[in-house]
Amino acid sequence: MDSKLICYLGVLISISAFLLCPVVVEGIECTSNPNYVYPNPKDCTSFYKCWNGKLYPFTCPDPLVFNTELLVCDWKWNVLTCYTEIVTDYGLGSG
Repeated sequence: MDSKLICYLGVLISISAFLLCPVVVEGIECTSNPNYVYPNPKDCTSFYKCWNGKLYPFTCPDPLVFNTELLVCDWKWNVLTCYTEIVTDYGLGSG
């Protein structure tokens, strides 16, 4: 299968079967840290990786979230800043 994808702000790279286009995110510069990984401040399930001076978006596989301390995808319970589910029913019913 041959497919084309045109990126508006730069080159297109291919990693395995994934096609990624660089993005621009306010407050993140790849010039100071050319190979750094940045968390997405608006979404705990994704992050950005600098490569060759450009910023590329990545998403953690479900059900993982991005761990900002380890800079890897991790289980939700290890990332307390993203784990917001509150248990209100402990299986006892509404009695």
